[in-house]
Amino acid sequence: PQSGKGEMYNVTVKEDSVVQVKITGDTIPYVDAYELHRKQGSGSFTFIDSIQQPANPEDTFIFYDTVGTTEDILCYKVRTYRPCMSIQTSDTFCATQLSGQGQNQANLLTWEPFHGYSVDSQYVLRANNATYDTLAKISGADTSFTDTGLTCNVPRTYKVLSFEKGGNRQS
Repeated sequence: PQSGKGEMYNVTVKEDSVVQVKITGDTIPYVDAYELHRKQGSGSFTFIDSIQQPANPEDTFIFYDTVGTTEDILCYKVRTYRPCMSIQTSDTFCATQLSGQGQNQANLLTWEPFHGYSVDSQYVLRANNATYDTLAKISGADTSFTDTGLTCNVPRTYKVLSFEKGGNRQS
């Protein structure tokens, strides 16, 4: 019997209009294709890209999706196609835009809760040249963080990583 499917691993907004979607392949052989589908805002899912006849279906695959805006909530799922038209669909992962507001020697960061799996914890990170420093580990239910003690008029870049219980997947 054939079972299993490709799984969403993470969804990351890389730039203002580019989203990286990473999937982990299926450990069961005989995959004809993986297809990535996106839903923007309250719209319907549409086909974005595919990997046909993967040589090693259990590998990790990365899709890049260029979108007009990341202001909306962007949701993704992957469909695994097998011989005889058997199709399995992954969980849905949604990425939301991180927003920041400058305050008196601080930045208030806000975001929508992650949609996909139950979030156990989140890490708030700030860019430091080519790497990111962890500022805080916060609850999976939190949707804001204030970075304090900053020098005025210095641009900052942030990201928030959300982890499921057990730390297996992130967004």
